[in-house]
Amino acid sequence: MEEATELLNRIENKESLPLITSCCPAWIQYMEQNFSELIPYVSTTKSPIGMEGIMIKEYWCQKMHLPKEKVFAVAITPCTAKKYEIKRDEIKGTDVVLTISEVISWAKKEQISWSALEESSFDSIFEEGSGGGVLFGRSGGVMESALRTLYYLKKEKDLEVEDFPLCSGLEPVKDITLHMFETPIRVLIINGLSHAIPYLEEIKEKKSPYTFIEIMNCEGGCIGGGGEPKNSNQEQILEQRMAILNQCDQEKKIRFAHQNPDIKRIYEEFLRFPGSEIAKKYLHTTYHSREQVKE
Repeated sequence: MEEATELLNRIENKESLPLITSCCPAWIQYMEQNFSELIPYVSTTKSPIGMEGIMIKEYWCQKMHLPKEKVFAVAITPCTAKKYEIKRDEIKGTDVVLTISEVISWAKKEQISWSALEESSFDSIFEEGSGGGVLFGRSGGVMESALRTLYYLKKEKDLEVEDFPLCSGLEPVKDITLHMFETPIRVLIINGLSHAIPYLEEIKEKKSPYTFIEIMNCEGGCIGGGGEPKNSNQEQILEQRMAILNQCDQEKKIRFAHQNPDIKRIYEEFLRFPGSEIAKKYLHTTYHSREQVKE
């Protein structure tokens, strides 16, 4: 919701384009260390975990009548870079990050059987998920989810998802021209940080033809993260994980972030509307040059 709103504002004001996604902390750290002049082009929207942590402490604790100092928030992630991200001064709320591999090792040590565990529900305030949310786990998913909501914000009706070109795939670079609006927009999906450099140089030279760029450090996106279990046939595993996420999206009753009743409730009760001052306070962040001075 926040990133789509940010993109819409930039398109309408014709400023700081292309917008570059910001949910991958490895990419963000690389950008700050090597391409800090591109900070104005990077979305100020926090990563999902950056948002979740602060919303637990500032919204969920309030709703549950709990002092936030007494709540310890743990995120289980496919990403080792999240361990660094939560230590940033700008990202608050999450106390500890455990990778999926760490949780698996712990479960084996404690002899926990997943199949023997009883099913339970998420806390009601964060219970509902959308297909757009599921897609964040794979390359192209952040862009696809944001574009679905961008279409709604601009057209005031939902996109026919089946007619939308799927942003999924393990190709290193996907260059797609979308005819969603009166003026076509060109988007770029970079699957693996090493492939981004020529496109970043293009932005520096103000020669980029793109409106929206997604950059993920790991092959396949988060499903290929450093905290995920690895396999000798990694490409096949990534293809299977990607296919499962696409299937989960297709089977979801709610496929758009803006249709999620929990998200609607959070805006109504707390954030007011996407891009509001309180949304900017809790759901957006800032970046800083971390480049070393070269003698």
